[in-house]
Amino acid sequence: MNLNEKVNQQYKVVEMYNNINDSTELFTDELEDLLEEFKNGERDSIAVINDIKEVVEHLYVGEREKETLYKVIESIGEENNDN
Repeated sequence: MNLNEKVNQQYKVVEMYNNINDSTELFTDELEDLLEEFKNGERDSIAVINDIKEVVEHLYVGEREKETLYKVIESIGEENNDN
């Protein structure tokens, strides 16, 4: 793989990483909304807890994906440095 292909590959992986960051922000906003609904008594606690659990699971998966993508970015960078 030539340098240009490696850079393009790294760019795509970084773009995926950034997309996960964007979704993390959305999930964080959703958590804040759920907590506000609970505090205001708009929904019962069980429903809010179930929704919070689901959001936290999405956040956890996103963090795991980011860790994996970070390793891929590092390995591509190391390959670039070896050449």
